[in-house]
Amino acid sequence: MQFDDSVAGPVGFGQLQNVGRAFSRGVEAEARALLLQAMSLRLVYTYSDTWDAANRRRILGVPTHRGTLSVLLHPSRRWEGQIDWHVEGDQLDSPPNGEDIRRPGYARVDLFARYLWEAAGGDFREVSLVGKVQNLFDKNYEERKGFPSPGFNVLLGAEVRI
Repeated sequence: MQFDDSVAGPVGFGQLQNVGRAFSRGVEAEARALLLQAMSLRLVYTYSDTWDAANRRRILGVPTHRGTLSVLLHPSRRWEGQIDWHVEGDQLDSPPNGEDIRRPGYARVDLFARYLWEAAGGDFREVSLVGKVQNLFDKNYEERKGFPSPGFNVLLGAEVRI
């Protein structure tokens, strides 16, 4: 794809346009297993085979291999947790400063927890308090070339069902 800003339209907008010949094909697979009554395992894997004939290389921004292994925890009706191990292979990218176009693969571990609080009456049926730790082991990596991802970080929030 190529961004063409010469197309007439609203000020500041352009149009994405296919140029040349390219293909993309692949396989996505997911498997689940119940380990214990309160614990399950999930494996998700994606294989992508891409080719940009005009540039004679893989399509930018698409890794060949990507996967996540998750341990899902449900110790009670109110508590839920998850541990994710994300792994992504290298990819070709469009760096902002014209440097090497290969972005190395990476792996990171994330944690997630949710506590469900049910209100008796009132305007809200449920309120869930959620927390997520991303990049638990503070790995240095880039999801896109030239843009470092944050190190260890914590997100807290609430979900309200009305």
